[in-house]
Amino acid sequence: MSDLVPFRDVNPFTGAALVTRPIGLDECEEGDLIGKVFKAWDLADGNLAARDFGSLMPYYLTFRPDRRESGLDFGHVGEATAAISVWGSEWAKDAVGRACHRSQPDFEFDDRVCEAYYEVFETGKPHLDHVCALIHRENMDPAWLSYRRLVVRARDNMGVPTVVSVCDLSNNLSVPFMAG
Repeated sequence: MSDLVPFRDVNPFTGAALVTRPIGLDECEEGDLIGKVFKAWDLADGNLAARDFGSLMPYYLTFRPDRRESGLDFGHVGEATAAISVWGSEWAKDAVGRACHRSQPDFEFDDRVCEAYYEVFETGKPHLDHVCALIHRENMDPAWLSYRRLVVRARDNMGVPTVVSVCDLSNNLSVPFMAG
């Protein structure tokens, strides 16, 4: 108990905490899924088509431009994504076509994690981060969510720029969960 004394006035984060990670060719420490997607993106010199992901399609989300509001909408939610394991398959059916920053019942979480999608869409630079968040789900208890995420820009089958995101749920992340 005495080891916890320094933390007596520290409050745990109640929102989403993100730590941006450096991106390089050796992404094996980030896991197989993220490593495979990054290598595919890198081999295509950042000019990757969504169909080039092939067998990885069940594991990623895509976001496409919404011309009406200058935002991004969900274009695809793969059946094996971390999002489905957290939010459920009914959520996935409803999410496609909705704005990425208003697709989940936890708007604070949405706003925080969607920033990277907009940034990658605009700049074309990949984004890798670790996320730890207390999320709120409809008719369920709040839950801690920890995952690695890689976001890259690609093209859909019609050649339209899109954003692809792959996530790997993990409790082995370097994200602080308390603010001092």
